[in-house]
Amino acid sequence: MFLIRHFAHAQRKHTWISAIGSVLLFVLLVGCSGPSQVAIPTPTPMPTPTFPPITWATFDLHLPPEALNAPVVGPLPPDTILHVSVTFRVTQQELNKLQSTPGQNLENDANQLGINNSEYQRIKQIYGIQNATLNLNKLHTVLTIDAKAKAFAQVFQLQFLLHQLNGRTFYAPTSNPKVPAFIVDKILAITGLDSYSQPVKIGVASQSGHTKKNGTTALDCNLNQNVLSPLAIAHFYGYDQFYKSGLNGEGITINLVEIDGIAKADIQNYASCMNYRGHLKVVDLNTPPSPGEEATLDVETLMGLAPAANISDYETSDATFTSINKALQAIIDNNVKNTNSGSIVSISLGANESSITPGDVAAIDQSLQILTEAEHMTVFIASGDCAAFDSGTYGDLSVDFPASDPWAISVGGTTPVLDPQKGIHEIAWANNLNHAACNNHWGSGGGLSKLFKRPDWQSATGTQNSFSNGMRQMPDVSAFASNLTYYYLGHWDPTGGTSAAAPIWASGLALVNEQLLRQTQRFLFGPTLFYQVAQYGLNHQLQPYTDVTQGDNLYYPAMLNWDFATGLGTPNLHDFSIALIALIQQA
Repeated sequence: MFLIRHFAHAQRKHTWISAIGSVLLFVLLVGCSGPSQVAIPTPTPMPTPTFPPITWATFDLHLPPEALNAPVVGPLPPDTILHVSVTFRVTQQELNKLQSTPGQNLENDANQLGINNSEYQRIKQIYGIQNATLNLNKLHTVLTIDAKAKAFAQVFQLQFLLHQLNGRTFYAPTSNPKVPAFIVDKILAITGLDSYSQPVKIGVASQSGHTKKNGTTALDCNLNQNVLSPLAIAHFYGYDQFYKSGLNGEGITINLVEIDGIAKADIQNYASCMNYRGHLKVVDLNTPPSPGEEATLDVETLMGLAPAANISDYETSDATFTSINKALQAIIDNNVKNTNSGSIVSISLGANESSITPGDVAAIDQSLQILTEAEHMTVFIASGDCAAFDSGTYGDLSVDFPASDPWAISVGGTTPVLDPQKGIHEIAWANNLNHAACNNHWGSGGGLSKLFKRPDWQSATGTQNSFSNGMRQMPDVSAFASNLTYYYLGHWDPTGGTSAAAPIWASGLALVNEQLLRQTQRFLFGPTLFYQVAQYGLNHQLQPYTDVTQGDNLYYPAMLNWDFATGLGTPNLHDFSIALIALIQQA
């Protein structure tokens, strides 16, 4: 059985209820005391807080020159509703403290992590007068403000213009915003004052040509025999050995971030066929999006490979990075008291690094850091499906964000090959037939970031190579991204993409985390552990990854050890878990 629950994203405090209750109780007590007259004291009015006069400072949005210099086509209509987020800096010292003490309620540390209560009251005094809706997250690290463009123009002392560039229209402010001087040094990013960043794109590489099948409610478990079923994937990667030990992901939650919705009838059919017995929770962050391939594929992949894990599906109908960060903040808020449970995040969305503003990058980066260091989650992100050319222009070496972020495990793709003598083996996933358009079919995303330096932990045999230039290298790992199947629009259809590879890895880690928590009451998290596991395997004759040494991603070849097409390799979950248990015992 699984449950689909919808939760409103806004929370309101009805403190007036308790006040009315107190008055009623007082009246009842007076009424029961007989004819005696009772003097009712006049309540002392609460003093209105006073703050010193506002001193303003300029906050640099660091918008790229091509955005500011693009041709102007007119003003932004003043009644346009903007969704703006102010991200406050989190100190590494506080995160280090949280990382060393898992299991605590993070709300108790909110005043130390972000802005304190006094600062928030001053901000509300300034921005609350503009008919704006303000919401501060539980960790006091992100303040969202929803208001009309004319209100933001007044408060931030700027104007908005519409620009056109490369066939699309976006808005941007005429100058950098003015903010209260007492918080300017605490602000990491302000996003939503422009729409220059390209919308995120989904990564599913569907091969379906079907339309929705109507008029049938019968259970359909007739999977296509020419593609890999979930059971075949589970056997190939060793997940089924965990099933035999009673490990199905029970008690572990996998969180998804989606810009489309799930097709409920399809999900129900798939869940019944795969005997899914976890709980599915749908969290709508705004207007529920229409059902789509991406969310359906992600949910079904998790159901098929971790059949008792809980799934929390955070949906937004807005493909901006501000909304994606809103989803990450919702995950953070919903897990402030759940930091020692082995939860996981899987994301199959992104955009080319060069198409995103520095503010959006900084805001997402800090959210991923908090998920990892403060809430002790492992975040898997699909590396993209345009091979080595994420921009969609063949020959333009580029990679996908947020998969390139050092707080994420970037997941590339492989494709199965049937060898009559040796059975199935894997090669790097690539399609070299059409150089004109990617359409999520070129292959496993991978290459060198232009935004992030290579972190110290990204060290394994093969990571220092002829392409290395000191920048972040991706992917970190890989999994099947071709010749897979899912149930969509009433049909079993072939599908693929690194959108499937990311939840495949998330499912595997759910099984391992359940085992670790049962055996050791501890677990490891974050991208560092994947390279620690590789080193431990090298030192102890274990094979936690299957090294993929054939194929390429249209530029970088797969080869022995780590490479830009498949990373460290694909899951060998048995040895992977042995290495993790040993690392925990050594810690």
